[in-house]
Amino acid sequence: MPRNVIDDAPMSSFHWRVSLLSAGGPFLDGWVLSIIGIVLIQAEPALDMSSLDVALTGSMALAGMLVGGFFGGYLCDRLGRKTTYTIDLVAFLVCSVLSAMVTDAWQLITLRFIVGMAVGADYPIAASLLAEFVPRRRRGALLASLVTAWFVGSTVSYAIGYWLAGFGDSSWRWMLFSAAVPALVIVLLRTSIPESPRWLLSRGRRKEAEEVLKRVFGPQASVDDMDEPAASASIGRVLRRNGYSGRILFVIAFQTAQIVPLYAIYAYLPRMLEDFGFSGDDISYVGGILSSIVILIGAIAGSLVMDRWGRRPVLILPFIPMVGALLLLGVAPNSATAAIVVGLGVYCLFSGITGLLVWPYPGELFPTEVRSTAIGLITAITRIGAAGGTFLAPLSMSGLGIHITMIIGAGITAAGLVVSIIWAPETKGRSLAETSAPGALRQRPETDQGTAIVSAGDPAP
Repeated sequence: MPRNVIDDAPMSSFHWRVSLLSAGGPFLDGWVLSIIGIVLIQAEPALDMSSLDVALTGSMALAGMLVGGFFGGYLCDRLGRKTTYTIDLVAFLVCSVLSAMVTDAWQLITLRFIVGMAVGADYPIAASLLAEFVPRRRRGALLASLVTAWFVGSTVSYAIGYWLAGFGDSSWRWMLFSAAVPALVIVLLRTSIPESPRWLLSRGRRKEAEEVLKRVFGPQASVDDMDEPAASASIGRVLRRNGYSGRILFVIAFQTAQIVPLYAIYAYLPRMLEDFGFSGDDISYVGGILSSIVILIGAIAGSLVMDRWGRRPVLILPFIPMVGALLLLGVAPNSATAAIVVGLGVYCLFSGITGLLVWPYPGELFPTEVRSTAIGLITAITRIGAAGGTFLAPLSMSGLGIHITMIIGAGITAAGLVVSIIWAPETKGRSLAETSAPGALRQRPETDQGTAIVSAGDPAP
């Protein structure tokens, strides 16, 4: 037996299955959050939407993520991973169907908020379940695959939207409905995944944890081969421990800086392309598809080196060209087509890499008994900034212009770079118990190859 039945286990078909189905939630998230930009092209005149209606429709899903992230994470730690990740996708499925039937802007805005709640709830659920099942040597790449799945969903949504756009004036309804089909498939397949043995043991349910271990890892597997303490704690108690409040502040800071410009671009890319001087619906659709593909390429490239290079460099280095790309978009005249294409391309490519750390860091830095609650809290708080940025983006483009809006985005991204340089820890090659222990990141342990892991240490609260 390996010295730790989960952290040191070889990869198996079960690991790939749980990884694929955990990624199903982020895949749907990317789908539903990205397709709204295409939907609004037709829905705005069809529902006689005002500028405020458009802003609310684009940002309301992010506001819903604030609520869904916090309460979803809390319920996940109380009810378990398996129960909550089924409930939230059922809610997602129902709202996708109802969205296709709206007759007024306020109905769409309301359903976008509820969809956002389901999306936000899935963030802590998917990250926690995957982190608690996969071995340490693949944990970074597999957690990063959740981000890759988000971009795959986004790319597919643009392709589906482009295809459905030819179905007449009601095409936008089919676009909103489209996410219900993969959601139903994922809900049904997720019933085959057992409860997390780490969560069961953290709740004192030793016998059930033992049963899951034997079912997944073989009859010789035992909870005695785990390093998970049987404990239960509130998020308040955990935050009072040495270093945890600083970890939450660090993750909130870098995620906010990363997602505020990105989400705004995703939600309003067709409008941004028009402001840059491009015209025609085909340009909007093709631009959305190409930008999603470029982000996906960056995410795949980053995933391949995540567990070899470590978390710190994969987070920090891409921030630099992202800042430069947004500055280029801020100063390039509308006639400079090449500069605009390069700026958007560079930003999308490297944001796909930096975005990979949205799930690995939160999944690794907090103990099992509050892991989902902590991730949910982070999701909730970061979506305040994301919702605000998405709400203000069209107003900024109208009032200040597209170029000033891009420069503001560059400033936000630069703040993420500074925070990451100062605070980002290194968790590569360490067990989940080690990375989530109080004060553990102040140490500089050795990897299996005997090389020192570079770490900035636990960020101070």
